[in-house]
Formats: sequence, C-alpha cells, structure tokens
Amino acid sequence: KPSPRDQLEARVNMSDNPGMMGEAYFVGKRQLLDWINSFLGLNYTKVEQTASGSAHCQILDAIFPGKVPLSRVNFDAKYDYEFVKNFKVL
Repeated sequence: KPSPRDQLEARVNMSDNPGMMGEAYFVGKRQLLDWINSFLGLNYTKVEQTASGSAHCQILDAIFPGKVPLSRVNFDAKYDYEFVKNFKVL
C-alpha cells in the first residue's frame, strides 16, 4: 500500500503547480489595472494609484466578507502615513 506521501505526490500534477514560471506571474500592469477597475468599479489609470491600500482592503473583503473593517479604511488617503494605516487594517 502506498504511503500517504506517495499518494499526495501522485495527486499533484505539474500543470496544477506551475511554480514561479506560471503564466500568472507574467501579467502586465495594464491587465492588472483593468482587472482591479472592473472588479471594484474604479477608474485607476496608474499602478501608483493602488499605493493607498484601499483597493487591497476591498479585494480582501470581497474574498473574506466581513473580515476587513472597511470603516477603518481611508479611501481618500494621499500621504504615506495614511497609506500605512490602511495596510495595517489588513
């Protein structure tokens, strides 16, 4: 009878675990911005606009509903110290 480790290795297919060379790691910033804009209904035109952390908070709240206290997120953050507070919410 195969060991549990052997059974696990038999189930893992290389196509399921592409590692660092998977195509998901080679997505352009335009494509990422388009996804963020469509997912969150935003109008970001530059990657730098995501620096405030508010989009990160909204994405994680969508994945884990109710786990991110969005009331503590500063959606109008403009300065680094405000960005840091948003990331601390995560």
